[in-house]
Amino acid sequence: MYPGKHVIYGLIFSIIMLPLINFNLFYASIIFLSSVLIDFDHYLIYVFRKRSPNLKKAIKYFMSFKKKIHYYLDRKKKVKGPIVVFHTIEFLLAAFILSLFSKFIMLIFIGFVFHSLLDMIDIFTEFDTLSPRGYFIFNYIFKDKETIYL
Repeated sequence: MYPGKHVIYGLIFSIIMLPLINFNLFYASIIFLSSVLIDFDHYLIYVFRKRSPNLKKAIKYFMSFKKKIHYYLDRKKKVKGPIVVFHTIEFLLAAFILSLFSKFIMLIFIGFVFHSLLDMIDIFTEFDTLSPRGYFIFNYIFKDKETIYL
């Protein structure tokens, strides 16, 4: 999903959450920021691959992947790309466990889960499947080929 959409949906979601968190704007801000900033793993991949901290180029780089994914899916080919670590089940599970001990981390976890659900909906509506993303670090490391949505 495009970053702008994550900002809009994250803002709407954090506003909807206000009554559930006693109208605390700080808590709503944490949910909003975490629902957007989880994509920082995409940026880190770009910085390490391209050796450039240019945010605009990083966004363009990842937005170009939808065409590439369609190309490979249409040809039933699978490629192994970089794993987006903050979007994996293991990372979300670790955040969940930590959220049991900290309200602050619980708010971050809520934002992460909301973001991940938006991504899953976007992937399913775009590609009619959930498979173009690596959801498990374990599978990424131990499988030979896996199509990964960036």
